[in-house]
Amino acid sequence: MAQGTAIKTCRGQRACRCAGPRRLTCDNATRHHNLTAILVGALAGSAVPSAYPFQASMDFEQARFNMVEQQIRTWEVLDQDVLDLLFAIRREDFVPPAYRTLAFADLEIPLVEGERMWTPKLEARVLQELELEGNESALEIGTGSGYFTALLANSCADVTSIERIPVLATEARAKLDRAGLSNVRIEVGDGARGWGKDTYDAIVLTGSTPVLPDEWLSQLKPGGRLFAVVGDAPAMTARLIRWSAPGAGPRRGPGAAMRPAGLPANPQAFFNPLWARFARLLAIACLTTFAVDVARAEDLLQIYRAATANDPVLASARAAWLANQEAVPQAQAGLLPAVNLVGSATGVDYNTTIRSDPTISIHQRFPQYAYTVNASQPLYRPQNWIALDQARSQIGQGDYVLASSQQDLIVRVAQAYFDVLLASFNIELTESQKAAVSENLAQAKRNFEVGTATITDTNDAQAKYDQIVAQEISAQNDLDNKIAALRAIIGRLPRELKPFTRKYEPEPPMPNALEPWIEKAISENFQVRIAQANYDIAALEVDRQRAGHYPTLDLVASFNQGYAGAAASTALSANFASDSRLAQIGLQLNVPIYQGGFVSSKVRQAVANQEKARQDLEFARRTAQLAAQTSFSGVASGVAQIKAFEQALASAQVSYDSNKLGLEVGVRTNLDVLNQQQQVFQTRFNLAQSYYIYLINTLKLKQAIGTLSDADVEKINRDLEV
Repeated sequence: MAQGTAIKTCRGQRACRCAGPRRLTCDNATRHHNLTAILVGALAGSAVPSAYPFQASMDFEQARFNMVEQQIRTWEVLDQDVLDLLFAIRREDFVPPAYRTLAFADLEIPLVEGERMWTPKLEARVLQELELEGNESALEIGTGSGYFTALLANSCADVTSIERIPVLATEARAKLDRAGLSNVRIEVGDGARGWGKDTYDAIVLTGSTPVLPDEWLSQLKPGGRLFAVVGDAPAMTARLIRWSAPGAGPRRGPGAAMRPAGLPANPQAFFNPLWARFARLLAIACLTTFAVDVARAEDLLQIYRAATANDPVLASARAAWLANQEAVPQAQAGLLPAVNLVGSATGVDYNTTIRSDPTISIHQRFPQYAYTVNASQPLYRPQNWIALDQARSQIGQGDYVLASSQQDLIVRVAQAYFDVLLASFNIELTESQKAAVSENLAQAKRNFEVGTATITDTNDAQAKYDQIVAQEISAQNDLDNKIAALRAIIGRLPRELKPFTRKYEPEPPMPNALEPWIEKAISENFQVRIAQANYDIAALEVDRQRAGHYPTLDLVASFNQGYAGAAASTALSANFASDSRLAQIGLQLNVPIYQGGFVSSKVRQAVANQEKARQDLEFARRTAQLAAQTSFSGVASGVAQIKAFEQALASAQVSYDSNKLGLEVGVRTNLDVLNQQQQVFQTRFNLAQSYYIYLINTLKLKQAIGTLSDADVEKINRDLEV
């Protein structure tokens, strides 16, 4: 029995430990896999919902009962000692005051410095699997809130808990003292390489570590158990390691060589690898404090920065922008001198036969060398000057295209980020509803068995439960798709996304009038600017093609030097050598007279393209106007919609409570309760969704007027950060 504990637990009677579906042995592969699936679900457990909870008075004892019956029992935690302990320890006294009403929710409650508590079901399941007997010692790496420390203290003779954040250690010590738990020693430090020289019957790591240090294993007593999350996201495993009889052959997890120093040469290591789908691994990094560096959850700003570095759409826009910068140097080349050098070297073998009497043959062999330098300077080529103006407009257009791509990335990242959070929240609600309906189904069956309800109530509850199961499958598939969409942007699987866990006060657009936004969108929207630049380029193209009718005047110059030499091979031939130089400079005038109608055709084509650009500009203006109007309406109505859903949620909860009471007194049916319960969950989802839609519309409204920037992402991230 724990020394100085406020609760007495019976660890000598373990009959339920030898039977029942939760029993874990190396020979029971089915249950081994079941724990894998269950612990993975908890490790990726519900984060605090983005739709903020209503702070109201509550019945803590009822909430504690609901936690045990709806969350923990359904997680195959059936050990009565563990369940009694959960009823006895006041979890609400260990959570931060701001989250006291969420103490029994299936959530990871935030602590300081981004740390979080485990969910109740994970705490209970880990405690059950450690099989503590009451007279043992335990080492906890990561004290956190102190709640799991309290559970260990009531299950062990003494507990040593290590916490790297001093403020958490101080607060946990005070909470444990108030609970009357004197068998806990809390130390501030880094337990990355173990702690001290003592050995323990149980070691619990409440966070994650890239690798499992030998020091931790070496501090296990024979028969000791260690629970840890090992690896880096997304490939992380939760392991329950058990050292049993010395001399037994080692049982190893996948790819892990566990041979700690100071332990028997052939200990039996029981590994419980927990490989999870990515969406359910996200929350591993947020499992409360830990002395080893943990994989941190990523917020909106971090995801956006990852996207700016890895998004192929933005990378393509950057490459196009760099390519556009060469337009002006290329256009300027048409106004600058052009100089060419041409050289040649030739070998000549000359044979001539004169048929006479006598026949005369002449044979000469000699080299020839020459080079020519040509230079030209355009003096009058109006189309080249127009081309330079076009290049400058093209560079300006490229700037707008890149800026538009950056704004589009902000909206795409925010949309994908919020989609993942909303899909995760939907799963949380679905799981909560499933647990509630499951309890309702069990109650309906009990009532039918004792004759206080009809079979119709049971059938209604069963139908509702089956429907929730189908919704849960759909919700998981939707989450997988949303994560894939985010991965397509940032090029990798993100770690856990930080949910928004506090109430956000939506504000109407400023100014709260539509016309100023429309006027600014028509002139400042980047798509309008791009279309305007395109029209300007098209107008210049008409002038450039018309310049094809004009004469051109160039200053031209050339210099040529050549050499040739030969040696005599007959009496009739003579030795000779020659050098030649030729320098020329002048003006070259080219007057186009007729080119088969080519220039006139190009002019007509340019005029048609100019008209196309004008219509594109008008379409861009109308689209920008529509975007501003739609986003403005979305922001304005979003404020009212959020307030309406807040009120609707409060009303739905009251109605649910009334229907539940009506069922108890016989004036409401079980179906009424189920339907109203579903309405509560749907309204919670609608409220969360309305928050995200409002935030997206605020970004789109600024995008419509061309002012959206990184600062807006930082502001949203800062406003919604815990």
